[in-house]
Amino acid sequence: MRSLFSLLQRVWHATANWMLALTVAGIAINLLAFAALEVRDLVKAHGAGIVANDPWAERVKAMPGWNRADVYALHMESWEGRKYEYAPMVQFREAPSRGRFVNVSEHGFREGGQKNPWPPDPRRASIFVFGGSTIFGYGIPDNETVPSNLQTILAGQDREIAVYNFGRAYYFSTHEMLLFEKLLLSGIRPDVAVFVDGLNDFYHRDTDFIWTDRLKRLSEGNSFTIGNASKYLLEQLPAHELMRFALSRLTSAQTDRRHQARENVARIVESGRSDLADKVLKRYQRNQKIVRALAGTGSIRTLFVWQPVPMYGYDLKHHLFAYREMGDHKSATAGYAAARRQFEAGAFGTDFLWCADIQKDEKRALYVDAVHYNPVLSRKFAGCIADRLQSIVQPRTP
Repeated sequence: MRSLFSLLQRVWHATANWMLALTVAGIAINLLAFAALEVRDLVKAHGAGIVANDPWAERVKAMPGWNRADVYALHMESWEGRKYEYAPMVQFREAPSRGRFVNVSEHGFREGGQKNPWPPDPRRASIFVFGGSTIFGYGIPDNETVPSNLQTILAGQDREIAVYNFGRAYYFSTHEMLLFEKLLLSGIRPDVAVFVDGLNDFYHRDTDFIWTDRLKRLSEGNSFTIGNASKYLLEQLPAHELMRFALSRLTSAQTDRRHQARENVARIVESGRSDLADKVLKRYQRNQKIVRALAGTGSIRTLFVWQPVPMYGYDLKHHLFAYREMGDHKSATAGYAAARRQFEAGAFGTDFLWCADIQKDEKRALYVDAVHYNPVLSRKFAGCIADRLQSIVQPRTP
């Protein structure tokens, strides 16, 4: 009996020692990984002379008048610091945030160069602009987003105007329709609702939203298993992030951007054979009908806008980020050609505005990355929308 007890005691001590050693090793590895990630971020921010193909040098070219340090800070607020939170009906939204360049209200809209009250002041004509991350303004500051520029232009016409930016990452026409309905149900009614689409409708070729699987697992109880909890914990560790970063650097061919650009442009052109455009455009027209019906209950004017994208009507020789892989956004090439044909046939209605051709004669950089607008294109696009709105926006009386 004593020998058995002694054996179990030795096994216990050996196991405890191994567990302690593994724990200490894990802590040490993650501390080293954390330090390596900090060094990586410092090099990314300040190592222009160290890093080959310095990404911030390219971004500075896309941001006239900006310096490298501010471009880096803007990038960190736009992407690295972005968080999302659950929102009824639409699944998720941009989480409220405060920063030097990017500020998101607790009420769900991104603030602009001018501070607008919430709820909207009934003495001012209110315009709600819905769209995806290009309307939110990823990669540009609050005062350079399309809605902010729109307010600047319209306010110059001696009108009391308040433009609210409800653009959100990944949103497409179905998200926007549901968000519009949600706002109306809460008692909030704008004078004009503007829906900017095109890019994300073709990216989300299926009807499911990006959070569908996540919420499905949650509702089925699968997210609360020990395995899922352990997986989530491991994914938050610095060592996991460092491993992902290392793998991405090893698997990406960053030595020849011109070669990558040629390959990407070829794939964009070839994607013109896509057969999914009609399906997406039918869904878009169904969403238009629902929005018009909802708007009719509150005498709200609607404007549907087709946005510019680099895959259509833009000389990609001037695209600084043509070497970036555009993923499922490439399907917009065929989609825009089909949308143009339907627009010319009058399929999208009289409250539809085609702005996709505004970059046709541009011979300069217009994007801060593969698809998001720089301030030049943001202002130009806002001007296209403003030209139409000037004839329909009128200040209302309480």
